[in-house]
Amino acid sequence: MWSEEVGVYLSNGFTRGFQDAVGSNPAISLRDLYYTLAAHTSGSHVKVYNVPNYGNVYSSSMAEYLYRK
Repeated sequence: MWSEEVGVYLSNGFTRGFQDAVGSNPAISLRDLYYTLAAHTSGSHVKVYNVPNYGNVYSSSMAEYLYRK
């Protein structure tokens, strides 16, 4: 995301895609988030690391990580 006002990039495609995907659907599963980012992020190689630590990527959602108490 380029800022004409400042003359610098304020964000990259991966970060922007992540924010858009999670912002529009906080309950997005980790699997769906991965596929969304992989399909819509150019110039970046989306990968999932430490999969055993996340539980079930089909049913675990980002809301579980963002809104834990």
